[in-house]
Amino acid sequence: MKANRRLAEVFRGIRVKKGTRQEGKEAVTLELIRRMVDTAEGTLTASRDRALILIGFAGGLRRSELAGIRCEHLTWHARGITITLPRSKTDQEGQGREVEIARGAQPEHTPLAECTCPVRALEQWLRQANIMSGTVFRKVNRGENVQTAGLNPASVAWILKRALARAGVRDLLRFGAHSLRSGFATTAFGNGVPEFKIRQQTGHKTSRMLEKYIRSEQKARQEAASSLGL
Repeated sequence: MKANRRLAEVFRGIRVKKGTRQEGKEAVTLELIRRMVDTAEGTLTASRDRALILIGFAGGLRRSELAGIRCEHLTWHARGITITLPRSKTDQEGQGREVEIARGAQPEHTPLAECTCPVRALEQWLRQANIMSGTVFRKVNRGENVQTAGLNPASVAWILKRALARAGVRDLLRFGAHSLRSGFATTAFGNGVPEFKIRQQTGHKTSRMLEKYIRSEQKARQEAASSLGL
């Protein structure tokens, strides 16, 4: 309840500031992802939120793309999942694109409540919610009953902020649903993944939109290198 009241206050603050220049949202880190997954609450709600956060991060997806995933968009294979997105924000011709979700490196015996593997998390959610067709990410009511209605993009942002609040983040205004997407790009670049491969996953047509993530990562590494005292 405290987290929900806190989120309500945050959103009121956002409405007050409406009309001002929108700042880019901060990228979530792997450490934050682990904390959000570990503090998920409720049986079905936790299962859904865990899968939503991990799939959004691993796929570098927009909130509208997450909300629009359907079971028929999923192709399961030995290495993970291929998600076929029918159309995205930058895909005006409706050609769609494929996003790869790889299995995590954690041992198979890792408890699902602690698991950060996006594939296992999605398997758990679909199994527990008994979802075999239609929208993947759906509303769960207070009685922990899965609804037929899917989440809307605004709900994705709310779920992420609620998870961040549980994970101990105080300044929730720094983050938004886009933080999962930027978190993927920043983490992948920091791990040495070539820029063109990052763009293949996120669907960016040019390098321009990735530059802010890359500059942020470079700045962080430069600051770390300059603090050695050499």
